[in-house]
Amino acid sequence: MIGTGYEYDVFISYRRSDPTLGWVKQHFLPLLTEWLPNCLPVDHHTTVYGDWRMETGSEWPLALRNGLARSRCLVPIFSPEYFRSRWCQAELNTMLAREKLLEMRSVTNPSGMIFPIRFFDGEHFPATVNRIQQFDLRRWSYAGSATAFRSTQAFLDFTQEVQRLCQELALMILSAPEFRDDWPVVLPNDVIGEQPHFRLPRIS
Repeated sequence: MIGTGYEYDVFISYRRSDPTLGWVKQHFLPLLTEWLPNCLPVDHHTTVYGDWRMETGSEWPLALRNGLARSRCLVPIFSPEYFRSRWCQAELNTMLAREKLLEMRSVTNPSGMIFPIRFFDGEHFPATVNRIQQFDLRRWSYAGSATAFRSTQAFLDFTQEVQRLCQELALMILSAPEFRDDWPVVLPNDVIGEQPHFRLPRIS
């Protein structure tokens, strides 16, 4: 059993090395947590999960697994490096497995619970993920000083784009299916090669 319901609206999945790490923590996350609550009902308490939420002494894989299982949707930060990480692949494939269980991304139900961000490149992504519409932020894939970036016109443009992103993401959050304590979980050892294929173990 994972819990009694959702605990997080968004689980951010990203390669925990620069430049992605610096971009997420310095630029993307502050704007996401600032604007997403403004796109949701006033009685909705917005929560975002990332590895920075884990308490000292937590078992990293178990904490990550439980956080993802209790999240309404996944926001993966796509770059070629993302698809070289078995942990990132496991996080993505866990939500793909949930969508498959719910018969999403089908002719009769084209919706999904994955909101990918295209951080860099795109030509070298697996063909299977390129079938999922991605929100393109490549223009602002700057991982340098937050102070320097915030004084530029590019940051104002980036802010407006994240505001638009939050409006779309909020619709996904509000349409999340009812929580189930048997959501599938894909572990890194279940990932086959560098392509997003998986076996379907169950949460125990």
